[in-house]
Amino acid sequence: MLGPIHATAHSRSFFSNRTTIVGVSVSLNVAGFTIILPVIPFLVGRYVQLELVGLYVSLIVSVFALCLFCAAPVLVLISDHHGRRPVFILMPRSIRAGIWTIVGCSTLAQRASSVCDIFG
Repeated sequence: MLGPIHATAHSRSFFSNRTTIVGVSVSLNVAGFTIILPVIPFLVGRYVQLELVGLYVSLIVSVFALCLFCAAPVLVLISDHHGRRPVFILMPRSIRAGIWTIVGCSTLAQRASSVCDIFG
């Protein structure tokens, strides 16, 4: 009688720990995105006409979500094949290279062109 109770308690602690890790990860992702989201219209407003700011902000948010949707399965396949450590080492380096490429541009057209060069 004690065996199943002990196994159930152990499995609950495992799922509870796993759920906590996933919850913290999702919370940090949402917090990071919601911190930058209110700033996006002001940044876009410097480059486009005032009446087009809403459209461009919607496009930026939509493209971000689409990129996450497309990149997640690819990263999972790569990490399944090569392991998590190489993927975790490579991701920040590639993000840093992309950011420095975009930062080096002075106009929105150059930035869009550099992003297209990076991703396709």
